[in-house]
Amino acid sequence: MPLSRRHRVIAASALALIIALIAVVVLTTQGGALGSADRRLVDRHHASMERCMADGISITERSIACVEMSRIREDIRARGLCFDLTGTRQSYQDVYRCDR
Repeated sequence: MPLSRRHRVIAASALALIIALIAVVVLTTQGGALGSADRRLVDRHHASMERCMADGISITERSIACVEMSRIREDIRARGLCFDLTGTRQSYQDVYRCDR
C-alpha cells in the first residue's frame, strides 16, 4: 500500500534528522575533536600568548610569557596538532588534529 503524502513527509523528516545526527557524531568524534589534555594545553598556549602581547607588564614578564608560548607551541605540534592560521577549519581555538 503506497504511503500518503503526510507519511512521506514524516519519513523524509525523520531520515533528515537521523542523517544530521550521524553527521554531528562523526564530526565530533573523528573530525579532529581534541581530548581534554590537548584542550588544556591549547588553553595554556592561548593564555601565554595573551600575556606575551599584554600591555602594562614588564618586558621581563612579557619575555617569559613569549618563551613559554613557544615551548607550548612545540608541545602542541609534537602531539600531532596543527594551527589553523586561516580560521577556515572547525577547530578548538584554531588548533586541530593534523591527520584530519
